[in-house]
Amino acid sequence: MTANLLDLAKGYLTNEVVGKAASMLGEDQSTTQSAFNHILPALMGTMAGKADSKSGASDLFGMVTRPEFGGGLLNNLGDLFSNSETTNNTLNLGGTLLNSLLGNKTNGLIDMVSSAAGMKSNSTSSLMKLALPILLSVVGKKVKSEGLGLDGFMNLLQGQKEYVKQAAPAGFMDKIAGTLGLAGLGSSVSKAVDNTGDRVKRTADRVERKVEHSTTSGNNNGGGGFGRFLPWLLIIGALLLAWWLFRTCQDDVKKGVDATVDKTGQVYDSTKNAVQDGANNIYSFFDGKKPTGYYDEATNRYVYEVGDLIELDLPNGEKVSVAENGGEHTLYRLINSNRFKVFEDSSRGWFTLDGVNFVTGSADLDGESNTKLENIAAILKAYPDVNIKLGGYTDNVGGQDVNQPLSQSRAEAAMAKIVSSGIAAERLGAEGFGQEHPICPANDTDACKAQNRRVDARVTAK
Repeated sequence: MTANLLDLAKGYLTNEVVGKAASMLGEDQSTTQSAFNHILPALMGTMAGKADSKSGASDLFGMVTRPEFGGGLLNNLGDLFSNSETTNNTLNLGGTLLNSLLGNKTNGLIDMVSSAAGMKSNSTSSLMKLALPILLSVVGKKVKSEGLGLDGFMNLLQGQKEYVKQAAPAGFMDKIAGTLGLAGLGSSVSKAVDNTGDRVKRTADRVERKVEHSTTSGNNNGGGGFGRFLPWLLIIGALLLAWWLFRTCQDDVKKGVDATVDKTGQVYDSTKNAVQDGANNIYSFFDGKKPTGYYDEATNRYVYEVGDLIELDLPNGEKVSVAENGGEHTLYRLINSNRFKVFEDSSRGWFTLDGVNFVTGSADLDGESNTKLENIAAILKAYPDVNIKLGGYTDNVGGQDVNQPLSQSRAEAAMAKIVSSGIAAERLGAEGFGQEHPICPANDTDACKAQNRRVDARVTAK
């Protein structure tokens, strides 16, 4: 029998460990436990689904055989939930791996777990980034201890599907099926098929009784008349009815899944929370992913995980080093994407310029911000037909009457830096939105507020 990996994972999440996680996140222990109960089956179900294909299993096998997931992480989970260096490092790693596993489905799952468990979305996001390494460590330890290769690993994960159904809170896998593409792990499809089977069986029983009746009394109905064909007509009718019922049930299930996708599968077109369908996500134009990050308590800032530096060869012969998943590279890829057309709707197409920060309560840029904005200017020099607009945003401390002017000054300061780097002011725009359009709508924690203090950009001509 295949080992139940979810039970193994839950064995490490003792009351003490869950309590530390709750304390770190500022959540109730019962809420945190509920979130774990939803997160673990969802992640394991996704992994099991990916293991159905050789390529998906190979990617996962590469994850679980990393040195970090040989089991060592499981030896001190208390430290993992203590806001330590281990916590921050694991959050960074977990965020990267979560994006690899779920892609643009991450936010949808976070929303659904938050709703089901009653947890703040930023807490759910952090917990999910830490839960995935725990789960990968449990799987990695099993793979290592049993010396499994890829085929054995596939069998191990595929054998988890029944455990996932058993472990998930009632109805939860049905709700997330559309978001994660896991309809086979929900119960709606199987219930629909079971119900159809029951109705077909009842119809078949009625047909059998008709056949028996016709066989015994057919000679009294005129010998070669209609009575001879009645049993076959009933059989054909039963088969047609069974087909119709099955298709109807499939349609009902599909509608339920589609409704889930419509409700939770939407993605943000921009950090301004203008919700659009997946095809219009600003990051989808170059198959990119919206960057994630973490709150740095020491600096009171939100630090984006933007990857390694890469060098861009610009058409004017210049070269510029930018972060692979940063705002400068986002601008570069939008400019060079044939699919991306400038949005006429000014609420769409925004993306965050990570690393553009200001001295608290002022519009004074810090040193890193200058480098980021100089990179933006270098890209604009190479593409003279491209114009952009900058948007300034704050958290909700102080009220909109204070925050709007401050955000306007910050947007203008960022624009002034780009102008001083050789870009005509006519190609730029700047507007302050204050505390409107928050990335983290709750605005209730330091981490949440830090995400909302930012400068965004959108392409207005190309």
